[in-house]
Amino acid sequence: MPNYINWSPSELRDARSGLLKEWSNLEGELDNRRAQGRHVMRIEEQDWSEEGFHIKLTGPAGKGAPIITPELGFNVHNVGLSLLEVPPGSEEGAYHTHGEAIKYYISGEGIEIIGDKTYKVKAGDCVFIPANVWHGTQNNGTEPIRIAAFGTSHVGMPLIRTVVQGSIDEALVDGPPETHIGPGKFPQKEYANLDATQLYRRRKALLRARGKFEEELNIRRSQGRHVMKVEEQDWTTEGFYVKLKGMQGRGATLIAPELGFDIHNITATLLELPPGSTEGAYHKHGEAIKFYLRGTGGTEIVGDKTYEMRPGDTAFIPANVWHGTENRGTEPVLILAIAHSLAPLIQHHHVDSIDDLEHRSG
Repeated sequence: MPNYINWSPSELRDARSGLLKEWSNLEGELDNRRAQGRHVMRIEEQDWSEEGFHIKLTGPAGKGAPIITPELGFNVHNVGLSLLEVPPGSEEGAYHTHGEAIKYYISGEGIEIIGDKTYKVKAGDCVFIPANVWHGTQNNGTEPIRIAAFGTSHVGMPLIRTVVQGSIDEALVDGPPETHIGPGKFPQKEYANLDATQLYRRRKALLRARGKFEEELNIRRSQGRHVMKVEEQDWTTEGFYVKLKGMQGRGATLIAPELGFDIHNITATLLELPPGSTEGAYHKHGEAIKFYLRGTGGTEIVGDKTYEMRPGDTAFIPANVWHGTENRGTEPVLILAIAHSLAPLIQHHHVDSIDDLEHRSG
């Protein structure tokens, strides 16, 4: 990588234009591949290789398989999934940094080094890596470690946070209806009937509420947790979030700011869907990845397409697409769900280069 310290302004300008051009070329090709619109990576399609691990290990080489990436034809912009295997006696000697990441231990036991802290982790534990924090994995055991590694795709870019400002006005305790906050306080159908002033008041009221909410989340983020142990998981029917037709499922949130993790862009949840149940109220949200851990008979409905899922298969849900899950089998289905927590969808748009724009305008 070049050292730009002694470059002249014109040299920096030319270098910047060249980088923008190359980035645009790359994004153009990624958009070509995203156009395939894939939703599922089957277990037999996984391409395992030493190059798939990305990081050089000290000791025996590991192997990895990219699962959900735009290069593979998924219309994904903000999250990604790779499966990693660390053999006994190996470690990531070249510790590294990147965007926020979540690592779920599928099998084996290992040691996670995150900043100046060290954690012993085992199958079923979930690990959070904050953005831009040096970290690595060691396998001091006798069997390989299998990890599902989810990360934000903004590698090398600043952490994306939602910064919410309240309002310079005092909260309106008994203000007009459009300032009332809470479930059912102001119907969505009434938005179209608001004039400009009323809509402005509504926006301010929502910003005030969001600001107070974010303040509390930041207080909880300050705990700085890194690991959710399998024995700490809190399973509830409310943890499934979506009301099912049939027997209600249950869920356990693994990584989220509410639980004390300093995370901003993704969350992790385990979901268990009982036999015969379905998400009858199909829903939509930001980008999500669903990795099937256990159980046969799971079915993913994504838009107008339906996919039968097995353990080891992975489903990708594009942002703002109606989807749902059904269990048509005879045993519970266990799913690890990673969701992008920022809405709307964040995409990077790049121009070709400053020079090209100047040429067109001339």
